Amino acid sequence: MRMSIFAVLLCVVAGHSRAVEGLYGVSTIGAANTEFSSADLTSMSYKLGIGYQIERQWYFEAGFQKLANDSLATELPSSMAQLQDGSMPLDATALYAAFLGKAAGPAGELFYRVGLLKTDTKGQQVLQGEQSCALGKGTSIALSAEETYTFCEFDEGGIAGVIGIGFDFFIGPRTMLRTEIEYIKGENNFTASAAYLGLRYNF
Repeated sequence: MRMSIFAVLLCVVAGHSRAVEGLYGVSTIGAANTEFSSADLTSMSYKLGIGYQIERQWYFEAGFQKLANDSLATELPSSMAQLQDGSMPLDATALYAAFLGKAAGPAGELFYRVGLLKTDTKGQQVLQGEQSCALGKGTSIALSAEETYTFCEFDEGGIAGVIGIGFDFFIGPRTMLRTEIEYIKGENNFTASAAYLGLRYNF
């Protein structure tokens, strides 16, 4: 839902871009290692953003970010194999806002990023026996009198900070190739390290 709203906003802004100097859109894809609570996941990641040059050496950028892209179970585990899988799937998204300091050169622009994210992290975990979930709510599952498990589900929002560095290479009159790495740290021991490659279009 958030992604579709952001895509519509990007189209609207692009349609009126001739009247706005210093505006750009960026789309990148890469990989992120995300840690949250006791989960550790490496998966595909992407970002969609809109930026604006507020001063000669500063941009402001905001957008949507997908950090963890695991499939969550849609129903309770019903077999011993599912209960003993041991994995803790994560699905993590964020809305971000950041300031980018930049230094221009013949090949493009070197930039560093400092900003904040509003994160939304969903996950699931199976615990042996009847236990209290560290996050979210738990459902007791009993396959027999001796085999009892707790299925935990959570949907946690939070605030995180981000720092990063990257380079936008000139490849056309309005088009640039963006490369970037970043580190994110937030509430509930949320951390992510990510690397991206994509396109920036200067309206």
